[in-house]
Amino acid sequence: MATQRPRLLVLASTFPRWAGDTEPRFVESLSYELAKSFFQKGYIEAAEEALGHIRGEPPEDIGGDLQLLRASVLMALKRNQQAAQLLEQWNGAPESAGYAHYNRGIALMRAGDYEHAIESLERVADLPAEGEEMLALRDKANLTLAYAFTQSAAFDRAQARLEKVRLQGPFSNRALLAL
Repeated sequence: MATQRPRLLVLASTFPRWAGDTEPRFVESLSYELAKSFFQKGYIEAAEEALGHIRGEPPEDIGGDLQLLRASVLMALKRNQQAAQLLEQWNGAPESAGYAHYNRGIALMRAGDYEHAIESLERVADLPAEGEEMLALRDKANLTLAYAFTQSAAFDRAQARLEKVRLQGPFSNRALLAL
């Protein structure tokens, strides 16, 4: 028996539409919120459909978040090369660039492009980080790099990355076990 997925209906207006007319801004914001909610609940195809209602330039306040959400949906659909291409040029806030580079690195790894994945992850791992959230992201990037180097038998490089993981961070146990 096939499972039913949620259907999305977005009503933007009650007046007739004409060729070249654009969606009102609230439709794009609504579609973004719906896509985010669907993605968080595991309805990946519904999230992709909701994202399809966002055309043109996204509202400035959600530009980077929208880019990350689109990439996350593509990665969940196993379209990792597309996700990596989407994140290649970051359009969001500079303080969120680390997330874009990390996700791009993961997408490239899943697509089998380890050389570029390592470059992207090294950008995150070598970022000057302030605040617990960014420090944890940097630790996670170092741990991911160590696993990648271990897979390619570059044990010295793996050990160097593991030693960069903070002892008091959320990834310290994994890093210590890998050493």
